[in-house]
Amino acid sequence: MSVQAFFGGFHPGMIALLFRRSNRRQSMESKRVAFITGAAGAVGRAIAQRLANNGNQIVFADLDGRVCAALANEMGGGAIGVEVDITDDVSVRKAVAEVIERLGRIDILVNNAGVLVREDNCEMEEDVFDRIVNVNLKGPFLITRAIIPHMKSQKYGRLVAITSRNYLAGGMPAYGASKAGLQALTVSWARELGAYGITANAVAPGSIAVTPGLGLLKRTPEEQLHAARHSIARTPIQRLATREDVASAVAYFALEESGFVTGETLYVAGGAQLAPIATYPTDAK
Repeated sequence: MSVQAFFGGFHPGMIALLFRRSNRRQSMESKRVAFITGAAGAVGRAIAQRLANNGNQIVFADLDGRVCAALANEMGGGAIGVEVDITDDVSVRKAVAEVIERLGRIDILVNNAGVLVREDNCEMEEDVFDRIVNVNLKGPFLITRAIIPHMKSQKYGRLVAITSRNYLAGGMPAYGASKAGLQALTVSWARELGAYGITANAVAPGSIAVTPGLGLLKRTPEEQLHAARHSIARTPIQRLATREDVASAVAYFALEESGFVTGETLYVAGGAQLAPIATYPTDAK
C-alpha cells in the first residue's frame, strides 16, 4: 500500500508535514536533557550553547524565569526556561517537577549557579557568609537531591559541579569554603551513585574573564586584568580562563562516552592549580 493510499485523502504536502513533525518529536525524545543552574549568567549561557551544540536539549534554570524563557526561545531546539531559587527546596522541587512534566527526563545536571561578593573577607558579616554558602553549597545539594531519583530510575546521569581553583590556594574565605564543600559533595555523589550509572565530576576554573554586563563583581575587563595581573604572571599559561574554556570541560563530563570517569576534578586554570597562592600581601597594589 502506498503512503498516499494509507493516508487516504490527505494532500501530499500535509503528509510531508506530518512526517516532519513526527521526526522532530522522535529527535526530541532521543536527546539528552541538560538542566543548567545559573543559566542566565555568562558562564551558564556558554555551557548551555556548548551542550546544545553537542545535541542535548537545554533547560535554562535561574532566578529570573522571563530571562530563561527568552534565552530558550532564542536557542530553539526544544530548549525551555524555568524559574528556580536553588536555596529554596519548594522552588527547587517545583522546577524539577515542571521539567519532568514537560520533557520527561533529566540526564545532565550542571551545578553552575554561584555567587561571590566583594565583602567576602575574614571580617565579613554573618549574613554575607550565609548567603554565599546557601547559594554555592546548599543550593547544589537541594537541586541534586531533587533530581537524583529521576536519574536513578533512568539508570543514567551526569552530575557536573562548577567549583573553583580558589579552594586550593585561599582567597575569599566563604567562597573558597563553599566551593571546597561542593568538591566534597561531588566526590560523595560519585561514590554513592555509581551503581546507578550516574557519574559526578567537578570543573574547577581559575579566574574567568568577565563578560561586560554579566560579571558578578561588576568589574570592567580592564579592572579585572589589573586586579589579576600578579596571579596571571604566576600562571604557566598566562591569561584568564574564558567561559568557553569552562564550557568545553563541562561538555566532556556530560558525554555518554565519559561514563567511566567519576569523582574527578578538571582544573581549567592554565596551570594555576600548581601555584601555592594567587596573590600575596606583599604584591604591589
